[in-house]
Amino acid sequence: MKPEWQTEAYQLKGCQSVVYFASEEKDGLLYFSASSDAAIVQGLIALLLRVYSARKPAEILSVEPVFLSEIGLDKHLSP
Repeated sequence: MKPEWQTEAYQLKGCQSVVYFASEEKDGLLYFSASSDAAIVQGLIALLLRVYSARKPAEILSVEPVFLSEIGLDKHLSP
């Protein structure tokens, strides 16, 4: 993640861990970048980036996060 994105402007509110999240558009695709101070959260971020980054916006909207419940992670996430 770019150091300039690790500021309060990019920090997700409501998380127990510190999480920074940013996005960029290039050639019609959205690219997401995120980081956290907690290893477990960083792992969850890696899963989400793998599923949603480098895709067209319509494709992102069409992908439901069912994989989270399929592997049981939804029970451990705050709303």
